[in-house]
Amino acid sequence: MIVNDNGRVITANEITANLLAQPMDELTDRSLQRILQLEDDRYTQILEELTQHESWKGEVNVDPNGNHILVVKIHLKPNEDKLYRYMIVTFEDVSELKQYQQDAYLNQLITDNSVPTVLSNANGIIVRANNAFDNMLNITEHKGQSLTDLLDKDLGKNWPQITQQIFVQGNWTGPIDTNINEQLETSTQATLKGYLDEAGDIEYIVSTFERALPQSHYLQAGDLIPHRSTILVSLRDLDDYFNNMSPLNKEFSSLLLLDITAESMLSHISDIAQIENRQREVESQLFRDLPHRYQIAKWQLGKLIIILPNTDADQAHYFALESLNKLQANGLGDGICIGIASYQENQTLEQFLSNAEIALKRAKQTGEHNICQAFTRHDPLVISPPKKDR
Repeated sequence: MIVNDNGRVITANEITANLLAQPMDELTDRSLQRILQLEDDRYTQILEELTQHESWKGEVNVDPNGNHILVVKIHLKPNEDKLYRYMIVTFEDVSELKQYQQDAYLNQLITDNSVPTVLSNANGIIVRANNAFDNMLNITEHKGQSLTDLLDKDLGKNWPQITQQIFVQGNWTGPIDTNINEQLETSTQATLKGYLDEAGDIEYIVSTFERALPQSHYLQAGDLIPHRSTILVSLRDLDDYFNNMSPLNKEFSSLLLLDITAESMLSHISDIAQIENRQREVESQLFRDLPHRYQIAKWQLGKLIIILPNTDADQAHYFALESLNKLQANGLGDGICIGIASYQENQTLEQFLSNAEIALKRAKQTGEHNICQAFTRHDPLVISPPKKDR
């Protein structure tokens, strides 16, 4: 294709017309920018590079579905009397090569091995899976199926929270219920790792399913020692953490329930995306500053739980106030309310959480620092531990 110095097409051959899927008579006198479907910013950059180097090379996608990719080369040439320059534009179809490269990339993400492995998009739609995964679920055709449907009980119902954690931390790990398939071991653990595209969004998720040693195996070597390693996305995971706390840490523990949803964000249903973004930012801030002995978990959209082992009500209130001040300093504290409860003897996590809910309701009514306590006094007959110096 030959283009004048004003960017208008002078002439083009039949091969160019075929590659661009446009009639020959419609190419002449049209602008190069329009033919290549380039945004103003990119076209300006191309012209600037041509001015500096008298040549430019790049890839152009001329198909809305992304299946037709051309390598475009542009060279500036002066005419015989050198009064003006024109552009010689050549095209090379690399669509097939790009498809091979994409397939190689996907195969690299999911190498065939004995560990059940599946590659899906951000919505859980399966793109690739190995034979071990098919055997695990007793299926013969995986392509196009939804991972969230196949493992609905553990992944499907929690998918928004799982992908949110993958976006924030890069991966998610959790147990898989064995009731879906008799061949699955009770200790099967799923690990989901995210791969981002150029825009920073999740493009692919690689999920692996491995057998973990039964819990009794660990208990033989001693009690489980809970530690904060991630933001838990399931109340069941938090319950496991709570039940494995040492008696001393549990007896003098506190629970914080945070409502991070400002009332101004609840005017209509379209604000859900805004709430999710805000929650992601608040989670990142809290997780970054959280002491290692504390554990954070998601509960509902807009609500977070933090368990504070071996922390009395006064210490928990100080921590809540300090956390709220840090969030406000980063522009994230607006409308946040916090309820605090202390552990009562023989309480379940559900009862512990219920008491914190009562405190949270009071916090929303008081307006003083938006923090309130409930059920923070132990039975008078119970000897409380000495207060730590602060």
